[in-house]
Amino acid sequence: MIFLTLFILLKNGFEGKQSKHLDLKNGYKSKSTAPNFLFFQILNLVLHERFVYEKTLLFLKNHLAPAALWLKINMIPISYPGCTRSAMRHYVFRQNRLGIDASSWQKAPWNQVPSQKLNCHMGERLLHFPDTRVKLGYDDQAIYLIFSVQDRYVRAQAQTDQDPVYQDSCVEFFFTPGLDPGQGYFNLEMNCGGTILFHFQTLPRQNPVEIPVSDCALILRDASLPKVVNPEVQGPVLWFLSARIPFDLLSSYTSVIHPEQGKTWRANFYKCADKTSHPHWLTWAPVDLPAPDFHQPRFFGTLCFQ
Repeated sequence: MIFLTLFILLKNGFEGKQSKHLDLKNGYKSKSTAPNFLFFQILNLVLHERFVYEKTLLFLKNHLAPAALWLKINMIPISYPGCTRSAMRHYVFRQNRLGIDASSWQKAPWNQVPSQKLNCHMGERLLHFPDTRVKLGYDDQAIYLIFSVQDRYVRAQAQTDQDPVYQDSCVEFFFTPGLDPGQGYFNLEMNCGGTILFHFQTLPRQNPVEIPVSDCALILRDASLPKVVNPEVQGPVLWFLSARIPFDLLSSYTSVIHPEQGKTWRANFYKCADKTSHPHWLTWAPVDLPAPDFHQPRFFGTLCFQ
């Protein structure tokens, strides 16, 4: 409000708005707003706003500060450097020689593929925020992805596909193979040992279609860690996980826009570890909710195929 008022006052003063001015010799005459009069108008406004501002701060400090602090620590998602509320886009390029090799993060052709870092999180302020990055590529048959995670407190106990891998050190790819998340979405969740949970959701958490284990086997994957990591590894661990998702498999459950230049999908990437000693919930595209919930397709970012 103060800035709008200042703008109007300055506009009136410097664009020649007329006002009556008393001249002691000649009486009233029209004259542009006097600079001194304008100055005192502005000064009065600033002092008044300053008074209101200080009173407001005092009220907030005495009455609302404890509640605000509790909300900040316990409920409101915290933004870390690089976490932006702007629309998230990632450009995915066609590749002809992508393999399923967890050790290939820095090898050709993956070393030429741009990555995205998961900079946002949900839930309480984190004591452990693992550096998590993902790369994607595609060819005529499948979409490929590889994760790199600089982690600690690592575990992998789920050993059979469709077990609750999200309780372990886990990376996730939620995606709609098209423009509209309203058509449904897949949630592919993979623990650090390569075991997956794979569902198709028509609506978030309502009547999910559990993909048969025989179809899960069509998702080729490779992990840099053993299938089982137990007990939990407390120290630093750098681990990688790669996967290949065939388009024909996706087409069995929903319509699929096959990637090519100019086509888009909607998606988000996550990192979690629900039952480890240091649980966390990281996201690529921010999810503006107070409690962790990855099943929020309305917050998906966009994959732009090139």
